[in-house]
Amino acid sequence: MKVHGDVKPDEISVGSVPNKPGRAWVRFTQNAKQEKDGHTGWVYDEYTTEVEDTPGLLDEVTANYDNLLREAKANEKTKADLVAENEELAAQNATLKQQVAALADQQSFYEDCIAEMAEVVYA
Repeated sequence: MKVHGDVKPDEISVGSVPNKPGRAWVRFTQNAKQEKDGHTGWVYDEYTTEVEDTPGLLDEVTANYDNLLREAKANEKTKADLVAENEELAAQNATLKQQVAALADQQSFYEDCIAEMAEVVYA
């Protein structure tokens, strides 16, 4: 994926994955070039993958650079994949909104029934 950043990135960087104990992310950057159109940033290709978090992870990544980079590139989603995923999530969101509305109507109906029964019982 093409990325624009303010500083030149490291070729390899690693870090722990939040909320996933024992897992780490690995980021590879390639083709870093300083922008020449008057901006003071960098443009580069970035690929990420997730691995087991171990002591000396950066050394392990460096030793397995080619395999992990190939894995990270394979994990990258195409624009078509992202559009399809977005459309699927939008459809799921619409369905969930309909379900919430139906449950709210049902709850309102139950409350009305209880109120009517209370009027009869306590009249």
